[in-house]
Amino acid sequence: MHTFIPGKDALRRLLQSKLRAEWQALGRTLPPHLEHADWPLDLRLDEDGLGADSLDRLTLAAAVSQFCCLPDAGNEDRLLVERTFGGWIEVVEQAWTHRLERLTFLTSGSTNVPKPCQHVYSALMQEARFFAGLHAGRQRVVALVPAHHIYGFLFTILLPEILGVPVLDLSRSGSLAQLAPGDLVVGFPTRWQAVLRSGVAFADDIQATTSTAPCDPAIIRGLGMAGLARMIEIYGSSETAGVGWRDSPRDTYRLLPCWQRVDAGTICTDSGRGPVSHALNDHLVWADARSFHVGTRLDGAVQVGGLNVFPDAIARRLEQHPAIASAVVRFSDADQRLNAFLVPKDATACPAELVPEMEAWIAKVFSTHERPRRLTVGAVVPTNEFGKAVAW
Repeated sequence: MHTFIPGKDALRRLLQSKLRAEWQALGRTLPPHLEHADWPLDLRLDEDGLGADSLDRLTLAAAVSQFCCLPDAGNEDRLLVERTFGGWIEVVEQAWTHRLERLTFLTSGSTNVPKPCQHVYSALMQEARFFAGLHAGRQRVVALVPAHHIYGFLFTILLPEILGVPVLDLSRSGSLAQLAPGDLVVGFPTRWQAVLRSGVAFADDIQATTSTAPCDPAIIRGLGMAGLARMIEIYGSSETAGVGWRDSPRDTYRLLPCWQRVDAGTICTDSGRGPVSHALNDHLVWADARSFHVGTRLDGAVQVGGLNVFPDAIARRLEQHPAIASAVVRFSDADQRLNAFLVPKDATACPAELVPEMEAWIAKVFSTHERPRRLTVGAVVPTNEFGKAVAW
């Protein structure tokens, strides 16, 4: 049976998203004319275009080959021969036309090393078709999320292909003033918080989704008061893809049809190659065999801008600075960013001098999502009567 594969425009958006992310992971910046624009098909990926030297191209090719599972089709070496963006799209399209059985997504961790998670393509299509059924009648998908993450792939690549609707990509920039009745807006909590604060007023019949982290019910209520017709929350991860969904923060999440509960912390599905079980990263409170509430993270991660970061690990890295004796890092619900309390080794250190020094160092060694927004300096970390760190 012929495999349904994304069309050329979807592949263009997908590969541009992946290459942008990998380029930034190398610590590089895009040429200004490529920062917010759709890349032309004749864009060279070498020194004469994107700016990648031979080692850079090898790294980018390896990332795309892993993501698209090109070794399955046996043509991964062609990426090193092709020098244009359009040429790479052709390589992936030909490979997928020949054989598309699986894809490899990376976890969104920024402090921990991202972990590759392989997914059977037919299972991803099954999930996308389920959500296409929930969003039947939508006229356009508006993407506020990058297409190469699993959530973006499902909702801004597969789902619009199944619905046969165009995509407006606002993941890099763009005003929500461009929204129109019939749109489905695919976003995440931090972006939705910014949308709400912007004072947006939605046109009639605009629906939305949110995922990657819990969304404050107050944000969803506020968006509804601003005219948003419907917000569906999706619970899942890079390891599992989608697990559950709900229409309202008052509701429990409902398991997607492909999943079964095994026990309190484990679910299983039939991947097409036999049953596969997954231990979940969150504590789930089950209402019954097919509905649940999401509790706290079991791995200590929090989400900043849609990426997992690990406050304890960031604190340990802050303590590697020669001026710092100890550090505590906390997530702030107010601005959805990290804050840090620093105890200097020198008790006489002047906070007015230490803070700028630390801010400059943090900007060099931490990614944007890992950087504490506010630094507080003190002789001892504030604790409660139980000896646990408290807000400062």
